[in-house]
Amino acid sequence: MSATLIYCYDPMCSWCWGFQPTWKALQLALSPYIESGEIQIQPMLGGLAVDSNAPMPLPMQTKLAGVWKQIENQLGTQFNHNFWQDCQPRRSTYPACRACLVARDQNLEKEMSAQIQQAYYLNAQNPSDLDTLAQCAAKIGLKEDGFLKAMEHCKKAEVLEQEAQIARQLGLNSFPSIALVMANQMIQIPLDYLNADQMLTDILAALTQLKSV
Repeated sequence: MSATLIYCYDPMCSWCWGFQPTWKALQLALSPYIESGEIQIQPMLGGLAVDSNAPMPLPMQTKLAGVWKQIENQLGTQFNHNFWQDCQPRRSTYPACRACLVARDQNLEKEMSAQIQQAYYLNAQNPSDLDTLAQCAAKIGLKEDGFLKAMEHCKKAEVLEQEAQIARQLGLNSFPSIALVMANQMIQIPLDYLNADQMLTDILAALTQLKSV
């Protein structure tokens, strides 16, 4: 029986952006276990902020801009701080999450998430806007008409809301979160933003524990 490593994230979560280098290193370290079928990775969208057309209040903009600087100082992550001057921020990550779900159907979720993060954090574009997401979709080879129709269907069917509810039920309430699941048993893995080796050790220990249950 294989175990599932859930990676719960939001493409517009700045800590998820900061975690990317270590997450990539962790996946590489896990590759022997993935290839052997012992572990499979399952991304899960957490849905940080619901749909909204309202401008982000200035106090929240100031707070999030400060979080970017904190992550930059703590992890060395690159941010384009011009976003806060060049864009009209909205507290809405659901469209970006839906874009990842649409891309998942084409086995392009990882690529879509990467494009959204680059647009947001490096190019000072707003992924709360459908135009930005359509540009991201085009960069990974998705046709605009089909992408926009799929986005509308995803919204009407509340696909994201259902997935976010599962994340909440599992107790994955912060982003990113990682948990190992096997036979209805789950162990949450502590995050180390700078050390993939420690998380690998924790995951393998959790795998041994779950196999013994």
